[in-house]
Amino acid sequence: MESGSDAVLTLVNKGVDAARQVEGGRRAIEAGFELSEYFMPGLGGRALSREHAIESARVLTEIDPHFIRLRSLTLGPKIPLWQMFHGEDAKLTRQTDVEVVGEIRRFVEQLGDVRSRLVSDHIMNLLGDLEGPVRGEREHLFATCDRFLALEPKDRQLFQLARRAGLANGVADLAHPEVRRRAETLLDDALQRYGPNGVDEACREMMLRMV
Repeated sequence: MESGSDAVLTLVNKGVDAARQVEGGRRAIEAGFELSEYFMPGLGGRALSREHAIESARVLTEIDPHFIRLRSLTLGPKIPLWQMFHGEDAKLTRQTDVEVVGEIRRFVEQLGDVRSRLVSDHIMNLLGDLEGPVRGEREHLFATCDRFLALEPKDRQLFQLARRAGLANGVADLAHPEVRRRAETLLDDALQRYGPNGVDEACREMMLRMV
């Protein structure tokens, strides 16, 4: 699905609108399929973040799939969508990790009483431990987002680097001495190589290797 916002779907040339997403999803369930629907945090950029989250939650509430899987936006220079965020005529502004997690939280908040299980099962997602049924465990999902959002700036940077390097799955992993030690090394290296914006640049570099 990627987005339930017609504005976002049109902007990225998805070739389908929200109504068609609902129709297709419902038909799949009626036919007896176990259905996973994919939501792409960050796809609407900063300007369309709120609409992207709210409209995607509305569409998925109407579909009520078995699984909602997060696939956070990750771009490389060879991907056509790259130009929409980085070209001379860029129409969208990329969000920070903090903004993306806030968008995911808003998305979860806006979901109705669905039976869906939220799953964050991809290395490109910052919060690998964000998982659980929406019905009955919404507060747990909020808490997972809030643990990251409440981190002190340095710990937030350490977790971002540890996650992008494959050292951590969730914020709790920072409590492991070896994970923290290696993250500290990554932070020192990032700041020496890139200066004040070192963490963002280092994370982007690590993610580009996977695209």
